[in-house]
Amino acid sequence: MEQVNETNEVVETQETETPTITQDSIKEMIASALAEKDKELDRVRNEYGKKLKGKEQELQSIKTANMTEAEKQAQELEDARNKLTEKERILMERENKLFALDALAKADMPQTFLDFVTSDSEEVTTEKINKLKSTFDAEVQKAVDDAFKNKGRNPGKGTGGTVTAVDFAKMDYTQRIELFKKDPDLYNTLVQAENN
Repeated sequence: MEQVNETNEVVETQETETPTITQDSIKEMIASALAEKDKELDRVRNEYGKKLKGKEQELQSIKTANMTEAEKQAQELEDARNKLTEKERILMERENKLFALDALAKADMPQTFLDFVTSDSEEVTTEKINKLKSTFDAEVQKAVDDAFKNKGRNPGKGTGGTVTAVDFAKMDYTQRIELFKKDPDLYNTLVQAENN
């Protein structure tokens, strides 16, 4: 491209195209760089993991080389006990989680509460679920009442009809909240009957 300057001389200028970099291309470059770093980290981890395992085996062989036969057997027995204890711990954790999941389901509570209620004993787990349920129900009731008050409604007490235990069992969570809001005494009676 040619341009004329103040002295009427023709000056050639070069057009330079600037590469356009989009946000997507930047994201792709970053993702590519991160993937490359992850591969490198994995390679280094594997390399040092193998070296560490080799050194641990070497240390173990040095320890056992200086042991008598009885000491070797005692060491093997101790190692077996440690492995068994670890497996028992893992199994107990799984059993506690399964119990907590079952208890949450029986209490009509979301499974996302699992981490909040799981403990080392069934009694403590049950206690935590009961406390969480009562707190959760109270907070839900408060939120529902606040929502009605904000809309200018003040729901009265009473159901306007009779709800049977069969009807209650068929209700979903929101319908149960409505019943609790309208008639807490009936709701509590039906919950107790359902749990027994």
